[in-house]
Amino acid sequence: MAHRQVEEAVEARLRANWSGAAIHAENDQETTPGDGSAFVTVQFPFSETKRWPLGQRMYREEGRFRLVMSVPTGTGKAALRTWGEELSALFRDVSFNGVTCQAPGSPATIDDGEGGYHVAAFTCPYHFTFQEA
Repeated sequence: MAHRQVEEAVEARLRANWSGAAIHAENDQETTPGDGSAFVTVQFPFSETKRWPLGQRMYREEGRFRLVMSVPTGTGKAALRTWGEELSALFRDVSFNGVTCQAPGSPATIDDGEGGYHVAAFTCPYHFTFQEA
């Protein structure tokens, strides 16, 4: 599980800088929208924290967050490609609120879809340094 500050910072950056579709935070939205509209889900599938050997309680978390893009089946892949490019650019090689992102991977489509949606996802590696008292 990612550090709370990482989750909050990534979600805040996404909400403030992208308006392509509804944004669902991980585990906040259990079902697809009732109107069948497109949406993006933010997930935090991997993180690992290590202590820095500095004699202080300084830690570095490294992980990946995942953006899952879902568009209604039959609308084509153009929206997924466009969103993938826009969202990747939003997080590529930037730092915000203590989170440093690296280069996101290319979106991969999930061919079987999910309940009337065509789905693609990519991950973005990040690191976050923090200190505890």
